[in-house]
Amino acid sequence: MKLTRLLYVSTITEKFKKLAIQDILEHAQQRNAAEGVSGILYFNNTHFMQCLEGQREVVNRIYNTIVRDDRHSNVVLLDYKPIHSRDFAEWSMAYVPNTTKTKAITFKYSYMTDFNPYDLHGKSAYLMLLELRQLVVSA
Repeated sequence: MKLTRLLYVSTITEKFKKLAIQDILEHAQQRNAAEGVSGILYFNNTHFMQCLEGQREVVNRIYNTIVRDDRHSNVVLLDYKPIHSRDFAEWSMAYVPNTTKTKAITFKYSYMTDFNPYDLHGKSAYLMLLELRQLVVSA
């Protein structure tokens, strides 16, 4: 099996409701666990930044579903590569909400504390998620 890491960002649309984040998480956790996918999701009430790790074909299929999901707009692939091991193997989908603790981490990887994932390079976004995993609230 060839492991792949995919990292994307997107903006929520009018179809997304703030209460929908819990539904999205529960669905992703169940689906990912069944398909051998691990990952992490950072959400600041406007933007998603998500990393998916798993078998290439499965990760590709999930990403294509996200691209077609009308709750997402401006979906941008930041990083996609084969990997030797997972960095988020503990979680089928970890969740990091936007908090005061995330602002210092955001500032470390961008030019301001407000999270705008479109200003990040793939490597910066990946390193940011590695740091954000210490703030995971849901597994």
